[in-house]
Amino acid sequence: MNSPNQSRVDFGGLSNGILAGLVAITASNHTVEAWAALVIGSLGGLFYSLACKVLEKLEIDDPLEVTQIHMVNGIWGTIATAFFKKQDGIFYGG
Repeated sequence: MNSPNQSRVDFGGLSNGILAGLVAITASNHTVEAWAALVIGSLGGLFYSLACKVLEKLEIDDPLEVTQIHMVNGIWGTIATAFFKKQDGIFYGG
């Protein structure tokens, strides 16, 4: 038995977070540096977690978490391209 203070690792959530990061970087993988890909993917995992909490609060049932993975991180990946693109991105003076 687990005490209330012990936490468990959610491997389903972990693998979905990794998938969310991969979805986020897919839109811009050929136009960003490696460090930017790491940032975009990491933030994608964070946005996945936040989206799960928001949809749970709104009582929207998505048992496969497709919305949190693909829609939220697809939007984030598209926006991130504008910031991190090597030559034309906002962070590069574009």
